[in-house]
Amino acid sequence: MFNNSRNKIYYEQLVELGCFSRETLAKLIGDDGAAVSCIRESLKKGYLERVRHNLYATISLESKIPIFNRFQIGSHLFSDACLTHHSAFEVYGCANQVFNEIYVSTKSRFKDFEYDMARYHRMTPKRNPEIRQEQGMTFTSPEQTVVDCICDFEKIGSGGLEETMRCMMLIPDLDSDKLLDVLK
Repeated sequence: MFNNSRNKIYYEQLVELGCFSRETLAKLIGDDGAAVSCIRESLKKGYLERVRHNLYATISLESKIPIFNRFQIGSHLFSDACLTHHSAFEVYGCANQVFNEIYVSTKSRFKDFEYDMARYHRMTPKRNPEIRQEQGMTFTSPEQTVVDCICDFEKIGSGGLEETMRCMMLIPDLDSDKLLDVLK
């Protein structure tokens, strides 16, 4: 796919990255100019889509959709990005409703944007949130998610407090000690 005398990047390597910035690709290639050329060429060929400024998603050649799902993409918006609120409930499989909104906690400011029929919202990060990392995603712990949703229920989509209560009932093992720690 991309070839110069020092570097070769193949589609398989873009698949492994899934979602990445120009800087991440430049580190892999070892040259910023080559990364820019690779991105430009890959966008033309349909191997990549631009998610937002300086963030790219690898596209499946078979299905023509992003390889990463909307939650994985949200987790890769910034190095400190973390799925939170209702998005974390959805990752846990405890959401009653499916929102087309992805809630991302990050210190990096960004304007809400849409990509692949999902709207990404920035939430102000909490101090030392309890987080988990699995399947290419970073997301708040169940206890952190419950507390965040209760505190911010008026800010989160159409579900509000009723949806939060339904989600809480579907979490099999909330740890009361961890809940108290998060409340502190």
